[in-house]
Amino acid sequence: MENQHKSRMVFVSHPGLPNFTISFFLTMTKFFISVSLFLVCAQPVIAHPGRTNSEGCHGGKQPYHCHNSGKSSNSSQKSSSGYDRDNWSYNSSSARKRLGCDSTEHVDHVVALKEAYDSGASNWSSSKKKQFANDSANQMCLNAKTNMSKSDGDLAEWDGGSCSLRKRIAEITVEVKNKYNLEIDSAEQIAIENPCQ
Repeated sequence: MENQHKSRMVFVSHPGLPNFTISFFLTMTKFFISVSLFLVCAQPVIAHPGRTNSEGCHGGKQPYHCHNSGKSSNSSQKSSSGYDRDNWSYNSSSARKRLGCDSTEHVDHVVALKEAYDSGASNWSSSKKKQFANDSANQMCLNAKTNMSKSDGDLAEWDGGSCSLRKRIAEITVEVKNKYNLEIDSAEQIAIENPCQ
């Protein structure tokens, strides 16, 4: 018969250390080994700041990307309402150059593309959507953090910005929505009339 050796751990009592100390030491050793393995095996995740719009997407900087849908700038970003950002043929680099935005700023559509869609632009032709998306009368350079907080909401849906910024946004909103015959709902009208409240 072959000799079979079984390995087993032998606990040796030390007169100065009670048995529970040895048991505690072994438990903590297992814990630290487990945590070390987790840290070594875990893949790094790099977070970035910035709010997302109702579709879970960041805007203003290329590449435009989404979190909730897992889609990037090269794929369709269609919401349940039928809005699809890709249908608007927006050229952000051209707008940045034209407006003179610095590296800390995003190009903001004062009347967001989705807001326009929801306010009457859903049946527009592709060329009219492109015209709207690239119309400098509806664009401004805006601090990136402020732009991300504004997202695709109208003045009633967004409570950020200074009083002077909100007044400017209210003025531009009225001009742009009148120019393109877009609806201003009652909540938005109140926010436009009282932008600082």
